Amino acid sequence: MRLKTPFDRDPRACLDGDVRVRRGRRMWIRWLCGLGLSVSFPAFLRAADEPPVCIMDIGGELRAVEGPCPDPLDASAFSRPSSDPVESPRGNPPRGLRPTTKAGITELRLTLSALSVQKDEAAALRSFERLVQRGSAVVDPAVAVLEDSGEDPRTRWVAGRLLGRIRDPAAVDALIRAMKDPVPMVRLAAVRGLIDSRSTRALPVLREALHDKAALVRAASIEALGSLGTREDVPALIEQLDDPANFHRGQALFVRAYAATSLGRLGGREAIRALIPLADDSDEATRTAADAALRGLAGLRSAPPGPGSPSRRWAAYFEMEAREKP
Repeated sequence: MRLKTPFDRDPRACLDGDVRVRRGRRMWIRWLCGLGLSVSFPAFLRAADEPPVCIMDIGGELRAVEGPCPDPLDASAFSRPSSDPVESPRGNPPRGLRPTTKAGITELRLTLSALSVQKDEAAALRSFERLVQRGSAVVDPAVAVLEDSGEDPRTRWVAGRLLGRIRDPAAVDALIRAMKDPVPMVRLAAVRGLIDSRSTRALPVLREALHDKAALVRAASIEALGSLGTREDVPALIEQLDDPANFHRGQALFVRAYAATSLGRLGGREAIRALIPLADDSDEATRTAADAALRGLAGLRSAPPGPGSPSRRWAAYFEMEAREKP
């Protein structure tokens, strides 16, 4: 399911700098913007003399980064054009049929497929909320769609988000299983669903996902631990700040900014010590996230005034605060 995004306009708004956008790419970029997905353009969409480009979510903005993505999706995952919506059947399943029957699964599959390509954001959200209200009645068919490797990944994405909102124990179990799916988008849907479920049973798999090959899955898992985890997760999040996997050609990836934000949510002295140097980080997105995290922990609207670099001012502020506390 597409989420409302400021990038639902000219696809060039998703790119950083003067990056050429060919007409054939625009549908792809709009869809990537809607999901915040990181993926390489397939070779057949590029000119022969054009270097590979990876669209990545850096500091909350999608940017074009030279070179292929570390973990690109198979181009076949995007085989269905967004202009080819599937009509969703109206009404409930035939009388006498449980939602777990073949008819019930087919009904939900068509509904989720239609939602995955719905251009009207408001209409899509209304339909999605109606499915959520059906609760446990749609859990089994939604699980069947999520775990169908032959289904369009976009439809499986919506199924994962639906299961997370329903918060049924069986739904959480399915999302935990989906964390092992070979398709990065499905793993991402599972993380997002687990965040929505608010289930602490997911913590072990979310901690494992910090080492996922897909940067977007790592970032989502970091966000999840910031919401569902405890201060015991702080050391693992600190490791993400210097993990070589979170750099590309010397440039920090957006994963580090997510780590800074989650450290601010979990708090504690260890988190503060890790955040203070980030106030001077060379990466703007990481600096901004660290500054927001430190301001949140300090209860300030702006960084402490005074001479010296931001990190020195923050260090002095927290040292003074520690002395004043009994």
